Amino acid sequence: MTKNLFLNNTWYYSLLLIAAFPILGIKFTPIPIIIGLITSILLIIKNKKSTFSKTQLTWFFTCSSIYLIYIISCFFHPFNNEVSFALEKKISLLVFPLILILNPNDISKKQFHHVLLGFSLCTLLITLTTNIAILITGLPEKYILYNDFSFSYRNYFEDISRIHPTYISIFLGFSAILFLNFSLKKDRFKSLYFIAALICFISLIPLAAKMPILAFIIALTTYLYKQPQIWKKSKYFFFTLVIGLCIAGATIPALKIRINETINSELMLPQENEFNSVNVRAGIFGCSIELIKKHFIFGLGPGQIQAQLNSCYSNYNTTAFNNHTYNTHNEYFNIILGTGILGLVSFIVLLSLLIKHSYQLNNPLFLAFLLIVVLCFTTENILDRQAGVVFFSFFSALFTRYYIVQKQSEFLGTKIHH
Repeated sequence: MTKNLFLNNTWYYSLLLIAAFPILGIKFTPIPIIIGLITSILLIIKNKKSTFSKTQLTWFFTCSSIYLIYIISCFFHPFNNEVSFALEKKISLLVFPLILILNPNDISKKQFHHVLLGFSLCTLLITLTTNIAILITGLPEKYILYNDFSFSYRNYFEDISRIHPTYISIFLGFSAILFLNFSLKKDRFKSLYFIAALICFISLIPLAAKMPILAFIIALTTYLYKQPQIWKKSKYFFFTLVIGLCIAGATIPALKIRINETINSELMLPQENEFNSVNVRAGIFGCSIELIKKHFIFGLGPGQIQAQLNSCYSNYNTTAFNNHTYNTHNEYFNIILGTGILGLVSFIVLLSLLIKHSYQLNNPLFLAFLLIVVLCFTTENILDRQAGVVFFSFFSALFTRYYIVQKQSEFLGTKIHH
């Protein structure tokens, strides 16, 4: 009994540490993941009286299917260091369903809230400390040389925090909704949670990541609208927030430059030295679609995508692709090029099932999370960076376990935990 208590506590504390990945970073995040994995395996072995329920097994294979397909794709394509590195980066897609879905322990409401709060507090802390450091030191000369303040700020922010601006923007948008949820549902610290939500939202603006901001607005709208009583109380605040964002977009240079660039740029291929973030993406998507047409059945394999993209970029009459390596900037494109049509279908089925269940079970937090990632998948290879793959796989498995697996077990009159 003492050993089980120790394992149970170790497993729970490993979840809290995993949720702190925005602060732990790429070097230290694997430590609690390994601890959580080992603890889960030991709990599964020790829990001899129970077997995996059909619900657990179904959702385990559903959530981990894309990683299993990546492994299968290796048999159809050359295996090299890039393939090995890609599988290593994406291993969370298999590990977190094992840690959370197959684990015999239920997650209590208190534990669930602590994990969500831990993530949102760590996101807020890394953002505040980075911005304070920027205010104290100012932008170094090498960043001031950029004509675009937004570009300068984003690059310096990334150098200090070690998190890509798009990814920290995704974390901030989700954290803002989490803090708002705490302020609406909890009696203690309501005002502090609300202030934290506002800080997260305000911090999004200078980072000027367009899709994460749009995804946040759509997710927030859905979160509020799915709860009629809350929507009645907060709709005027929501409209004020949207109007404030519009004003910020028209007046704050960092955001205004990014919006004007999107509106004024023609969706055409970059030419010679004339290019920006919009037409560069036109070139990226053009090459991605061209490769998909040729390899949509089996894909190229994860180890060949970048080389084929670079080869395609070299055909453009521009220097836009000379100094930077550009991936597909679209997770759906990346998956079909890496695994073929089977991988893409599997991934879309997973996302569709999660959205369906979160909507039917009326889980606005789960639905908000899914809307953020589904939208941001269209402009970023979220699963190509550790921060992105940990964020998606950890929270998708956590929400699946808490909102779907445990709820279905309760509905069937069984308990997973013994």
